[in-house]
Amino acid sequence: MSRLDELFGEASAEVKPKTNQAYALVAGGLVAALLGLACTSVPGVLVVLVGWYVADQETDRLDSGFIPQTFAAEVHRAERLARFGVGAAVVIIFAQVMLFCGGFYRTYVEALLLLAMPDAPPA
Repeated sequence: MSRLDELFGEASAEVKPKTNQAYALVAGGLVAALLGLACTSVPGVLVVLVGWYVADQETDRLDSGFIPQTFAAEVHRAERLARFGVGAAVVIIFAQVMLFCGGFYRTYVEALLLLAMPDAPPA
């Protein structure tokens, strides 16, 4: 089924929601945001927001009747996961701000530099 057929309703198959895409984006974004605490969490948080957008689009498609009501539980589950992901992303960004303001990154970078150049004088 092509996207054009799906758009104009000429497809013979039943339309299915893209909840797996939302799950993958939210989960992958949260992993990237957590790993990004070593440097920056922003790219991972942006991926989580894209996952939330996909889940919200699927909810709109369900509400408009484009997706059959038989998929309602699955779509609402994806929307709840996306909301949880956005909340977790906000907590991760807040944690990163606290680490930055607390001087963790300065100490972290100095330790990495001392490991890379042990003969260098301390800063």
